[in-house]
Amino acid sequence: MAQNGALATRVQELEARLAKDSHNRSKPPSSDGLARKTKRLRRRSGKEPGGQLGHRGETLRPVATPDAVVAFLDDFTIPFDNNRAERDLRMLNGQQQVSGCFRSECGAGAFACLRGYLSTLRKQGVALLAALETVVVGQPLYPEFV
Repeated sequence: MAQNGALATRVQELEARLAKDSHNRSKPPSSDGLARKTKRLRRRSGKEPGGQLGHRGETLRPVATPDAVVAFLDDFTIPFDNNRAERDLRMLNGQQQVSGCFRSECGAGAFACLRGYLSTLRKQGVALLAALETVVVGQPLYPEFV
């Protein structure tokens, strides 16, 4: 009798181990085998993959000034991406997320004006604290426009 009980518990342990796969155990999905597949949640649209007939492509259209597009190849001071502009906008979005919103439209305009001023001075290599001190005194530094 005791041997039957031990065998029954051993069978239960083995069956529980077999029931586990990569979803409920730290095993790679490749060890699941062919028996268990996840069900697709998306339905097929019936369309062929890729560009659809009649859709006009926009990515390779000619630009008005092709030399300006690849200017970063000749002039190493020009960045090859637009990350600086995106970072400048991200600060505005972060301010809105922290406080929820600006209290007034005038406050939002002042924030954008100050951020734009500091961002321009930073790009030109000016010390920002010294620039803010000149603004407070009433003699602001004016950025150089090339």
